[in-house]
Amino acid sequence: MKHLQRLSVSLFVLTMFLFSCDKKTSDVKQESAREIKVKDNALEEHLISVNQGTEMYHEFDENRIKVLAKTLKDKYKNPDFNDTQFIWYALEDLKAYIEYVEAIQKANPKQDVSGLRIYLGAYPDSGKFKDGKKIKLPGQQTVFMVPTVAIEGGSKEYNALNHLPFVINSKATNSLNGDFKIIDDLMNSTSKKERLNLFYKKSQNFQTAGFNTNTFTGSTAELKMIFNEGEMIPPPINN
Repeated sequence: MKHLQRLSVSLFVLTMFLFSCDKKTSDVKQESAREIKVKDNALEEHLISVNQGTEMYHEFDENRIKVLAKTLKDKYKNPDFNDTQFIWYALEDLKAYIEYVEAIQKANPKQDVSGLRIYLGAYPDSGKFKDGKKIKLPGQQTVFMVPTVAIEGGSKEYNALNHLPFVINSKATNSLNGDFKIIDDLMNSTSKKERLNLFYKKSQNFQTAGFNTNTFTGSTAELKMIFNEGEMIPPPINN
């Protein structure tokens, strides 16, 4: 009889445990579903139809690429010059970059790393950058991405202006941690000084809105943070 009672108790405990585990699994699934729905709702605002995408592509081709084609051929003195139509990045490379930016946020919790600016640019028509690095694709249009840090009290009309491009003077003890330096050469001129002041006033890395931000010491170095070097089409002509 005692064995039967023990067995009954054991079965009851096991049943309750399995029920609890099943409930927890169900709760996790429901929570995951809610998270996915929230992410989908946020993502939905940025997704467009195929028709919209192709319409924008043809607009760019007709009223940018073709309009500027002769001008660029003349400028670069190259009758075979064709400007960039698209740039491809591997998904894993983009994921790695996002994880890198997120790691920078974790290493600097007092700052608000808020997003990315995607800039349109072009490689200089020369053999090297000013810092000596070789230019593989002279004259070609490109894009590059720069992380941003948020400010408060900036533009009320254009929220994007309140997210400033930055680089880090990293510390020897942790390369991802250091003083945030706004890349003011990449800032729009609209209320530029005011927005810089708002950042440096808030930042605990600087006492004033000091624009002497290019000071490095033996224990600091500029962290590479700008994402570029995609595969461009059409490929450039090798002369």
